[in-house]
Amino acid sequence: MAEPFLDSAQTPTLLLPLLLLPLLYCIISKYFINKPNTPPLPPGPTPCPIFHLLNPITHVSLAELSQTYGPLMRLKLGTETLVVASSPAAAMEILKTNDRTFSARTVPHAVPLTVAEIERISFWGDALSDHWKNVRAICRAELFSAKSLEAQRRLWEEKAAAMVGSLRAEEGAAVDLGRVVFATVVNVFGNVLFSEDVVGVEEERRWSEVKGLLRGIIAAISAPNLGDFYPLFLGKFDPHGLRKKHRETSVRMWGLWERVVRERRRQRSAAEAELRNRDFLDVLISRGFTDHQINKLFEV
Repeated sequence: MAEPFLDSAQTPTLLLPLLLLPLLYCIISKYFINKPNTPPLPPGPTPCPIFHLLNPITHVSLAELSQTYGPLMRLKLGTETLVVASSPAAAMEILKTNDRTFSARTVPHAVPLTVAEIERISFWGDALSDHWKNVRAICRAELFSAKSLEAQRRLWEEKAAAMVGSLRAEEGAAVDLGRVVFATVVNVFGNVLFSEDVVGVEEERRWSEVKGLLRGIIAAISAPNLGDFYPLFLGKFDPHGLRKKHRETSVRMWGLWERVVRERRRQRSAAEAELRNRDFLDVLISRGFTDHQINKLFEV
């Protein structure tokens, strides 16, 4: 069942600002903002600086609206304008023909980073920034090259064989297949990034911790947030506590690999590793990435 946009306990405290923000936006937009001459936006429902009543199953609502307004339509969500492409041709125009123009990623209000930090340490924001270009080049060379993909294929085969062996050993007993598959996938990524397993198949407590952290990060970023719809008014506030939740969950997740990063730096400073790049973490350290940059990259 789809969760309601606002928790009933939050409704009284958020109702007043939710009612006042549209009025304030209309006044500022009408009398204080100079609107440049821009091409007309696609057709869409009558703009209103308050949330459209969308079905909890959002893609169903968008599909229904596209029947009225066409494959490229405009929605107004709070003070933000959203353009929706709902046909293969429109998607091709955005994702391929004009991919450079639309390559920047909107930064969710829940991400606890300043603009300067976003440009310096994360994948969020301008896709043409120097940091993003540097990270993209490193990932292309170290993760997505033919040689790297072949090594990853062998790793997947080894982990899959180990998973099958583990399941065979439990023949006749009840097995939590979801936990086994999850541990296998997470450990493949752990080995690709820093050559270590993250969780053992039999470590139920550790498995629950890692799964909870991943869910917490996704929930904080994807949950409906008034700050995303009214950034001009709520940019410095955290009305749902999602920014705090994201920060706390991120710090706990970084703990999964902080020991590895610390030990790898110690080895390199002592020249024990012969400065030889053994995995993706070694490459990042050799390129001068800080711990915080590594944490944000691995978190993605």
